[in-house]
Parts: sequence; C-alpha cells; structure tokens
Amino acid sequence: RMYDRLFFTHGKVCELTDAEWADDPASLKGMEKHVEELKRLVFRPGEQADVPLVGKKTAIFSEKLIDSYDFSITNKHYADSIDCFVFTATVKPEVEARHPGKTIIKYLETWFERHTFQVIARRYHLKAQNPLFEFDVRMDIQLAKLGSLYYPARLEYEGRWDIPASKPEHVRFRTRFYRFGQ
Repeated sequence: RMYDRLFFTHGKVCELTDAEWADDPASLKGMEKHVEELKRLVFRPGEQADVPLVGKKTAIFSEKLIDSYDFSITNKHYADSIDCFVFTATVKPEVEARHPGKTIIKYLETWFERHTFQVIARRYHLKAQNPLFEFDVRMDIQLAKLGSLYYPARLEYEGRWDIPASKPEHVRFRTRFYRFGQ
C-alpha cells in the first residue's frame, strides 16, 4: 500500500543528521526509486521530484511554473507565541481552470521562525491525475524543538491514491509525537 510505503520504515531506524536523505534515488531502481521520489514530493514540497509524468511540475520556482502561482509573505504569531514569517503559494484560479494538470502543488504554506528562519510548520495540498496514477493529498505538519533540534510534533494527513492494478487507497490520520529522549 502506498500509504504504508510512504510513512512506515518497517524496522529501519532514522539516524540521519541535518538534511540528509534516507536513500539516494540514483542508487534505486523500479518501483523503489519511484516511492523514494514520491517521498521527496510529499516531504519536500517545492523541490523537483523525478516521478513519471510529474517531473518538473513540482518545482514551483522554476521559470516554467513561477507565473502559475500567487505568492505572499506575512508576519503572524505561531501558537500565539512564536513570531513567524508565513510564506504561501497558491495556484492561480485561472491557471487551474485552464490547465488543471499543469501544477501538482495546489497550496503550500510554510511558517518560518522570524529570527532563525527555521521551518516550524507546513501545510500543503498536492494533486495529480495521469495515466500512471492519481493522487490528492493534504498534509499539516507542526514541528517542536527539543534542545537544538526540531522534530515532527504533529502530523495530519488526508490522502487518496489510485494506481492501476492496485486497489484505490483513502487514508486519513492524525498523529502526535512526544516524549523524545525518554
């Protein structure tokens, strides 16, 4: 199941530092490579992911896509206490109406702590439909600081995946992480 492959490690322990990526997609082949690139798409929105028929549609700052989005930056307080910049990218309604398959990232909101630019929350909507697969995914991720490191504190996910020769998946969950280091 796609949900299982994206979110569970099946015994692997994450021992990565900083911004390392678990598997180098260049060293993988076939479906495993596609799953790693889907993880890149889901967990690193805005970066280009090498997914068949998606390709450069995720690179929202590319010359080809930048005019398809409305961008904004505002100043807000996160959880009523952390001063943040909030960056938002939304597909322009006229682009979505005329060319619905042109973009994959339909909405992206990222909260940056104002003084360090550390990402502390992100919300996004990804959607695609083509002959190889169809998906519609919404995620809301909040980070918490423990010592000098940030960890996912809460993850909300609602997703629908439809891949030929597989049963369609509809998943919704909310999970909270706590007691790090105990």
